[in-house]
Amino acid sequence: AGIAAAGAWATAPGGGGGSAGGAGRIRIDTTSAAIPGAPDPAPARGIAWASTAPTIVAAAATAVPLIGAANRAYGVFLNGAQQANAMTDATGAVTVNVTLVEGINTLCATTAPTVAVTVTEASKCIQVAYLP
Repeated sequence: AGIAAAGAWATAPGGGGGSAGGAGRIRIDTTSAAIPGAPDPAPARGIAWASTAPTIVAAAATAVPLIGAANRAYGVFLNGAQQANAMTDATGAVTVNVTLVEGINTLCATTAPTVAVTVTEASKCIQVAYLP
């Protein structure tokens, strides 16, 4: 599963003809630390809950791994309530510690601490069930 490529496989070099235009943007959301391929220009790393994030837990206090850009602060929301910001390390990883309520919980990360969770393009959410 996943994407495999040899060389530059995603490009956004800008316009052609009489006006070169500017380089475009590429966004790749991945649950691994490495960005696949060699896109041109370099992509902006999006946020993603790691593939190892739990979906069903038996304890209210739960650690959930988040992947993003290196050394960057992200907003965290649990059931719509803002939590402590998450700061990734040099590899782009951080463990988010939350206390869940019994039943289904919606855990979201936003591209910046000040971005509202209601901005769909700037947030990534998962549901975690707490069944004591």
